[in-house]
Amino acid sequence: MAMKTKSLLAGITVVILVVVWGVVIPLKQVRAQSVGYVGSGQQAVTATAAVLSGMSYGTACVKALKGNTINVYLGGYGVTDSTGMELAPGDSYCSLAANPGTFYVIASTTGASVSWIVSR
Repeated sequence: MAMKTKSLLAGITVVILVVVWGVVIPLKQVRAQSVGYVGSGQQAVTATAAVLSGMSYGTACVKALKGNTINVYLGGYGVTDSTGMELAPGDSYCSLAANPGTFYVIASTTGASVSWIVSR
């Protein structure tokens, strides 16, 4: 499911501050951007590597559902449970990848799922 959204902070400059021994120190200024597209989904993970279907270009986050009883592994084409990045139940990974549709997932057996979200 995809939906259009508009950030309430679009165009506003946010200043990140830290206080050290009573002295306020500005760390960084960030200009808020509006999000034009958000897509999300969930997918079962099996012992056969599969592409995360439905993802599109943009910033992506993938999360192993916290109800999983086994780890899932995230990687590119050909990922295995010994070469992928391990995601324990509840763990997540986010990327500014140009094409998140190239993410593949695998597990040692059936019984796990992941959720994902993409924005641009």
